[in-house]
Amino acid sequence: MNYDYSYDVNYLFKTVGENAYYQYDFCRVFLCKDYDDMILKVQDSLLEKFKTNKKLQNILDIGVNNGFGIPIEMNHKMVFSFLFNYDFFYYIHRCLQDLFKTEDISDENFNKLINLLKK
Repeated sequence: MNYDYSYDVNYLFKTVGENAYYQYDFCRVFLCKDYDDMILKVQDSLLEKFKTNKKLQNILDIGVNNGFGIPIEMNHKMVFSFLFNYDFFYYIHRCLQDLFKTEDISDENFNKLINLLKK
């Protein structure tokens, strides 16, 4: 799978050119130079790998209920993909790092992502 759990995403802490840093961090964790269809396949693999985790299920359920302010019905796969956008990427990456290392999401990372989803 082309996903680097060990990379520390830090675009949120940049004050200038944050979008460029987001794009760099995004491509860096997916081990690619540019966005392509492979990223969607990796996201699908990540979701498949961790979908039985109760905290991730809770995150996805809240995303479905929240809908990200988009007037379409969403499913878990769509929510998971949306979690990689600028506002949520840092936090979902931290959750994935937890899942990879310990097979669970830390309460701290879980609560931060949940609170962000509920805004």
